[in-house]
Amino acid sequence: MRKALFLFLAAALILTPISAEAWVQETEYINEGIKVGEVSGSATAAQMPDIPAEMVMIKAVKGNAGNVYVGITGVTKPDGTTDATTGFELGAGETTGWIPVSNLNLLYYICDNAGDDFVYMIVH
Repeated sequence: MRKALFLFLAAALILTPISAEAWVQETEYINEGIKVGEVSGSATAAQMPDIPAEMVMIKAVKGNAGNVYVGITGVTKPDGTTDATTGFELGAGETTGWIPVSNLNLLYYICDNAGDDFVYMIVH
């Protein structure tokens, strides 16, 4: 719902002249619903932070030497066998697109190297 509200407000702001005071009030509301952050890489499976969400986008840091894998509890790296835990692979600079999820902590990650970090953006 907030995504729809955000899109509606964005269109309304572009098409309708408003006062500076109204602009500040709308901008504050939109900013309260967006959170961004960075997570340090881990070469072992780890849970993401506990942050309520509606949609999340994850991006591997451009300077990473290896990949980041995002998945469910027990996430693993690809190993050539068929399984249900292999994470979604993100190379350096790649993004997941928007994922509908109620909390960031429902997702887990594992990285090729402990220094392969990622950033996230949450709409709540």
